Parts: sequence; structure tokens; C-alpha cells
Amino acid sequence: MRKFWVSSLTWTLLASTAVSQAVISTRDVSWPNTSGSGTASLDARVHYPIVPGSPTGELLPNADGYPVVVFLHGFGMLGNDYNRLGNMLAEEGFVAVMLNTAQYSYTEMEADTRAIYGAIGVANTQPGGFFENALQADRVGLLGHSMGGAVIAYVLNSSPSATQSNPGYLCGLGMAPVNPAVAVAGTTVQVPIGLVSGQGDMLTPPSLHAVPYYNSLAPSEGLKFHYEMGINCTHMNMVGLTTNNPDIFNRTSRIAVGFFGQFLGGSVVGLEASLGPDGLNDPNLANLEMDAAVPQSWADGPLRIGTSTRISVAAEAGFAGLLAAQTTATATTTSFGPLLLDPASAFSVVETYIPGERLDVILTVPNTLELVGTNFAVQGAGPTVNSLFQLGSAISFEIKL
Repeated sequence: MRKFWVSSLTWTLLASTAVSQAVISTRDVSWPNTSGSGTASLDARVHYPIVPGSPTGELLPNADGYPVVVFLHGFGMLGNDYNRLGNMLAEEGFVAVMLNTAQYSYTEMEADTRAIYGAIGVANTQPGGFFENALQADRVGLLGHSMGGAVIAYVLNSSPSATQSNPGYLCGLGMAPVNPAVAVAGTTVQVPIGLVSGQGDMLTPPSLHAVPYYNSLAPSEGLKFHYEMGINCTHMNMVGLTTNNPDIFNRTSRIAVGFFGQFLGGSVVGLEASLGPDGLNDPNLANLEMDAAVPQSWADGPLRIGTSTRISVAAEAGFAGLLAAQTTATATTTSFGPLLLDPASAFSVVETYIPGERLDVILTVPNTLELVGTNFAVQGAGPTVNSLFQLGSAISFEIKL
């Protein structure tokens, strides 16, 4: 296992909290495929939050709309088979579109996945439609199992040899994925991507699938990681298709919710379940690989008066640091990448060398009521797989009681 170095600093300073689990329902849709490729009717089961107590499954209003996760099933299966996974995503505030086409075809699934991205946008703008103005059609991610885990690489492929570009998906997460090279060689993904595998998987053993898959990926944004679990993690229980060893599905669920929260939902704690102590201390973890293309910042919770919060930055070994300011701001171009903080109030919190792949900084907020409601923002920086030093992602907080 790669070791994540911990460097901490206690600093007196003048989050996004977890969303309560929603009541959910499902709705079967058949959206027309107007792309000219793939299945004529894009059938899917959509899992979504509802108004509590609604007898008709009324969609719970959300002024900002819901981020969307498109799920790609395994060979010979359908999205309907993954009811537990779809429900889990909807309970955590996502709209989960579980694809019900391309049961046996990689190429058809790839075509349908490209087409359903556009169909989500149409559904969001359809006057009087069930999902009108309810979806964040520009914040859509991919989640795939087995065959579907391979197909996310084809859809996100941005290599020069790719015949089609990514239609707009912001990230991808593959569970027990088939190695994409089994069907098509030479895929390169350049958006944040994660893989989850298990050594108890006899259908797609990590050594033959997830490991070479991971090694073939070269993201230019975000990061890539491979969270490999031990012998208790199988092809089926990691996605809830069997109920043995329920702690396995609990972990993979946390990874998925965190991953999509980080890259779709604006969560400040998104990577804690995979790259933070929460993920590292899971007794089922066997090995963790991570490579950062852009340093990624997250926290272990919101900022509250009278408490301490850990801010983490995922980066490569080398010189790293954390900047802070009153607020984020429109990007300012620098020689080290975009500064995403307010330049007038930005300052350096810590600068240090990390021999591992994570910088941890402890921020302690004074127990002062006047600080409640105050904004605070941080931005990480450090080495990446492509550069010796680069400014990374930023996260914003409103200090809580």
C-alpha cells in the first residue's frame, strides 16, 4: 500500500455538511435516441428523491437541480438489477439513471451512454416534463460495473486515436471493471476517475483487469485512484447484488457517494472515504494507488466554532502547501496554474515537503459566536504526475455553530 504522509499545523483562524438521506422513488423512462447510433429507445430506471409522504412519487424540489449519475450495468444484466445501488445514490441527493439497454454489447452500451447524456439535457428542458428544470444536465458522471466499468473508459476516452469525444461527463467510477483493452486497446481518460476492485472477484480479478486498466489511464484533470479491497470483496457484493459481507457494500457506497459528491456535487468531504483516514482505515482495504494530475483538496468535515477540522491535499511527493482566503474568486492566471482564491485576502497557511501523497493541515476555529456565517476558502498546491508544482482545487466553507 502506498503510504500517505501526514504533515499537520494547528492554526487559529478568524462545509458543506452531509445531506440527510432522502425518501426516494423510481420512474421508468424511455427517452428517444436521436444520435443515430445505438438503441432506438434509451430505456432506464431513474431513482430520485421524492417529497416525503407523496403518494404519487412527486420529485422533491431542488432550486439548483440534482447532479446526475448514469449507471452502466454488467454483461447480461440491466440497470433494474442494481436496485440497492440506485436507491443509495438517490438517498444521498443524486438522480441515478440506471441504463436498461445494451445487455450484451460493449459497442451498443458505449453508443447508448453517449446518447443518454444528450437525452438527460432534453428531459431537463422539456416543458411540463417530469424532470423539467430538476437536473444539473451539465454535472453528470458515470458509474459502471464489470462491462459497464470498461465502457466508461471508451466514453471518456480523449486520446488522439479516439473517434468520438466525451459528450460532457465530468468523471467516472468503475467497480469490478473489465479491462477496457479486452475489447478496445489504447484508451486514455483525462477526467477524474476511480476504480474499485476486490481480491475475492473471480470474474474480473484485479491483477488482470483493474490493475492494467489503472496503469493505462493518464488523467489531465483531477486524479485517478484504484481502491483494491481484500478477499471478502467479490464481483457481486461490492455493488449490492448479494448481501454477504455487508460492510463491503457500505464501503463501496461511501466511495461512490464521496467521489460524485467531490466532482459533481461540490462536497468538501468527498474524497475522505477513499483517500482519507476513513478509507485507509477500512479493514477490507488491501491496496490503494493514487496519482494526482491536479492537487485535490477536501476536508474531514465542516468548519465549526470551537472545533478542529483536517484539510487534506492529494498530491505527489515533493513540496506542497495550502493557501487560504476569505472567499474563492474568478481564476487568476499564474505560472503555477489558476489561483482560485480572492487575491486580496489570500495567504499561505503551510508550506512543507511531503514524501508521501497527502498533506494534512489541522485548522482550529476559535469558539467565537461572531464567526458563525463567516466564509473561508482554501486551495491546495503540490507536485503532480505532470509538473513539479501546481495550484490545485479549492473548497469553500461557511463557518457553522
